[in-house]
Parts: sequence; structure tokens; C-alpha cells
Amino acid sequence: MPRVRETEYIEVVREEPDQGPVREAVLFLRDTIWYARITYDGGKTYQRLSTRKRDRDAARQAALRMFYEQSGVAKLGLKLSRATVASLAEDMLAEKARRVAATGRGSHVLRTYRTKLNVLLPVLGKLQPSQITAKVWDDYVLHRLGTGKPKLGDVDKYGQPRRLSRGTLEQERDTLRAILRLALERKLIAALPEMALPRLGVRKKMVSRASFSDGEIAILLDRINRQIDGARNSETKWNNRMLLCYVMFLLHSGVRTNDARIMQWRDVREMARGDGTLVLRLWCRGKGMERESMSQPEAVAWVRELRRIARAAGPDDLIFLGPGGGEYDFTVAFRKLLVETKLRFDSAGRARSAYSLRHSYAMRRIMEPGLNLTYVAENMGTSPEMMATHYLSHVNVVSMVDVLTANTRENADAYLMTPEGQRAAREVAQAVMAAAGLKPRQETVREPKRPSRITRRRSA
Repeated sequence: MPRVRETEYIEVVREEPDQGPVREAVLFLRDTIWYARITYDGGKTYQRLSTRKRDRDAARQAALRMFYEQSGVAKLGLKLSRATVASLAEDMLAEKARRVAATGRGSHVLRTYRTKLNVLLPVLGKLQPSQITAKVWDDYVLHRLGTGKPKLGDVDKYGQPRRLSRGTLEQERDTLRAILRLALERKLIAALPEMALPRLGVRKKMVSRASFSDGEIAILLDRINRQIDGARNSETKWNNRMLLCYVMFLLHSGVRTNDARIMQWRDVREMARGDGTLVLRLWCRGKGMERESMSQPEAVAWVRELRRIARAAGPDDLIFLGPGGGEYDFTVAFRKLLVETKLRFDSAGRARSAYSLRHSYAMRRIMEPGLNLTYVAENMGTSPEMMATHYLSHVNVVSMVDVLTANTRENADAYLMTPEGQRAAREVAQAVMAAAGLKPRQETVREPKRPSRITRRRSA
């Protein structure tokens, strides 16, 4: 004989002037927690939710609050769902994995999403997408700043406490936005919430980015060539040759490191300029956009060398193909090269990386006389405003060296600023004064006056 369950059902009813009493929810007890069955269409369908309350009056208020919240969702045309951030995250990863398998691109983004979900889900995983608001995101950021541990250590090179970087928080925000975009596609939310990030530390003045001078580039190349000559085996020599081609390709093309990492041989074409000089016509797909870019003529020889030593040079093969057949990551090798040559930081203390080769390209190009800044920005896949912000302040001073150092006086001999010129001018002046019977003015040194009487203030 089936057991008879004695359950107390409590109706939550509101009075309408025209319709009379309208039942909005039914409360019932399960163990010690009150649950609610809520209807939004007058009793045709129900949604069962936990109020998470043990007190009946508190459960009634919670049921009313859920009713009005979900009623607003229904009026906006959104679907009623019990999906959480954690369940949507699984669907988002599955969809992203299918896209990577179909296109062969975006695997690094998928790895970032999986890594950041390990941090996001313990805090936000049980919430529904509609519960992710600007206030919830701000509280999460404060939580991360207080509990997050920087991967580079708790103390920087100056002995100061290190905090979570802005880049880490941006990656976590991008991961959460990917989940919420899926919720938006499924009509679970009406719009993406505002997710701002606070300023971390003192806001620094915009200065030119870290780059390499010609002398520093020569030091890097000399070090790589010595590593090639002193390699212990063929594999080490091949890796250093790949590093050399990588450095010269970035230096003479100005593409982003991500563009170079995913660039395939079908994206590289040689073409002739109007004067017959060969350049590279590159198809870049980094940073979520596709564009064409033209390299400098020097890049042609290095791409040919790269094709000669490449282990696979088919149209769909990466131009920088790693030993294992995947993307070649030069991050560790290039950072080790910078440390060994003592070029890890520039004179202003800014850290250098392979991306600094792109900045070196930009500095060289905009130093060319008569070159339009807009053309350089378009070729590099950035905006003229970014170019002006990070490079133009330095280039303006250097490019005006002739104007700033020109002697604009009519008589150049009257503007002698060298020590020898000043001594000669002083001797001429003394000879002219002696011929005129004038004596140089003697400056007298006055001693400070001494007080005639010293008075002391008596204590009261």
C-alpha cells in the first residue's frame, strides 16, 4: 500500500478589483524547506522553485518576490528556465569546441575559457544568468582582488606587494561574457549587464611603448647567431634558426604576435611594388578580425629562408610550425634571449617581449619623412589615435631635430656656447675695454649684517 504523504499546501493569493482573487503560487514543505509552485498564466503551467526559507512567512515573501521577478521576465518575451551559469558554461564550451574542430582556429581561446571557469564557477556558478548584474560583478572583482594570487609571485622585483593584474580580470570577464552571450541567444536575459573594471594602482601617463633600438636589435641577432653556431645538435640549431626568422619577420612586417602564430603559408604572397621591389602581401586574422598587410622588402628574404628550413610548407600549414606539428610558441625562448642579453627592460623600466618588435617596426615607419600616419595605422591594423598616443609624442621631437637645434641668429659667432668660444670671447672683450681705458667692474661681496643686540624671549 503506497504511503500517504501529508503535505500542507498554502496558497499565495492576491486580490484584483475586476477578477477577484488570483492565485500566484502554492507553498509546500519538503523536510524543513519551503518550496513554491509559481504560475504566470493563471494556473495553466507551474514552475517549482525553492524559497530556501524555513519560516512560512519568510517563504511567502520569497515566493512573491520570485513571482514578480519571473513575471517581468515573461513580459519581456524571455524564456523561463532554471539554467545556471555552470550549466550554460558547459554548453558554451561544447559549442566553442565544435567551432574549433570545424575551423582549426581559436584553440587558445578555448583553453583560456576552461582555465578561467575554474575560478568563476565556485563563486558565480549557482546563479542564474538574470542574477548576474553590475553589482554582482563588482562584488566578484573585489573578492578576486582580495583573495586572488598573482601567478608571478606575491612580491615584485622592487619588493612591493603584487596584486592581481588587470589582464587576468579581463580574461575572466570575457569568459563570463561568453556565457551570458549564450544566455542572450537563448532569450534567457534581455541584455548583457555592464561589467566594468576598476583602475588598479596609480594611473600612469601614456608614454611610448617599449621597443628596440638598432643597436639593441644587433645585440639580439648576434646572440641568436652565436647560439646557432654553438648548437650541440641539429634540433637545437633548427630551433634557433626558427627564432631568428621569427624575430626578423616581426621586425620587418609589424604584424601582431598572434597574427604570426596562426598565419598559414596560403596567407603569404610575394608581390612587386611599382619600382619592381618585392614585398610580402600578408593576410592577418588575429584579434578577431581579418585584414591585409604589406611588409617591408627585407621580410621577403627571411620568409624564403623560413620556407627552406620549414618541416612542412603546404598551403594549410602554419609558417611557424612547431616540432610537434602544432603552433610554435616563442614566448619562453625570446624571454630567455632578452634576459641573457640584458634587454628584458628598457631605460624607462618597461618590460619587453616579442610584441616590442611590432613597436620597433612602428617607430621606424613613422620616422620616415612624408609618410602618412593613417597609412601606417591601417597597415598595422590599428587606429591613428592609438599611433598618436603611443608613438607620436616621441617621434615629433626626434623628427624636428634640425629645427630645434638650428642657430637662428644672424651672427653665429655672437652665440658661442662652447667653453673655448666663451674664453675667446672674454679675451676679445677685455682687449677692447683696455684699449678704451675702461676697467672691468669689480663686484664687492657684502657681509651680512650682524644684529646689534640679541634678545631672548622669556618664558611666561
